[in-house]
Amino acid sequence: MSFIKNKFLLLTVLIPALTLPVPSLASTPDDTGTLNEVKQETRELVDALKSYTYEQKEQALKNIEVTLDNLDREIDALEKRIDKNWDQMKQKTREESRALLAKLRKQRIKVAETYGSLKNSSVNAWGHMREGFSNAYTTLQKAWENALKEY
Repeated sequence: MSFIKNKFLLLTVLIPALTLPVPSLASTPDDTGTLNEVKQETRELVDALKSYTYEQKEQALKNIEVTLDNLDREIDALEKRIDKNWDQMKQKTREESRALLAKLRKQRIKVAETYGSLKNSSVNAWGHMREGFSNAYTTLQKAWENALKEY
């Protein structure tokens, strides 16, 4: 039940958060590389997760941790870019940028909670939880991709 709640929160909070206009944060050429890296990493993670059996759970969890650590670094980089452009932003843009970061981090916490459920899943729940995490992570990745395109 909590997984469904977490997935619902991912869809209802993160996606709208990433549609906020933040004109001062137009994409830079470096974002193309980052975007492609995020896409590739997500494809690899989701594809790998599909094939992991319960017996391979520890390896799956290690791969997920690496991917989430990378995502955390990317969120931090976005925050630094916002900070760098802070003086050139209008007050409304500042507020929207901070709201975007807060919502993005909140959704990252929700993915962490889903990861926790996956980590603690039993052999009987593994397949369901694995699929649920893949879906939740893919949703977060798509939202992040949209953020990079727009900001």
